Amino acid sequence: MAAIDELGADVRRLLGERREAPLLLTLDGRPIAVVLGLEDAEDLDRLKLWFSPEFQAMLEASREQHRAGLGIDHDTFWTGLESAVEETS
Repeated sequence: MAAIDELGADVRRLLGERREAPLLLTLDGRPIAVVLGLEDAEDLDRLKLWFSPEFQAMLEASREQHRAGLGIDHDTFWTGLESAVEETS
């Protein structure tokens, strides 16, 4: 955890360190942001997908189908996933 007021010159060091866990940033003792370390472009792609409304809608539709005892076939899943990735790139 790091307070925004205390970052100053340590920003480069804190952001440059390889992090195993997210870095929580606080302002006046309250959490305001999280910094995630990325290893490579695949990490960035996964992060983009996680925040993609289209991908989240696809996941929710999948959960609903699963609860109803239904599912989608393999090709439909991967086509939808590829479309979601292209939209976030």
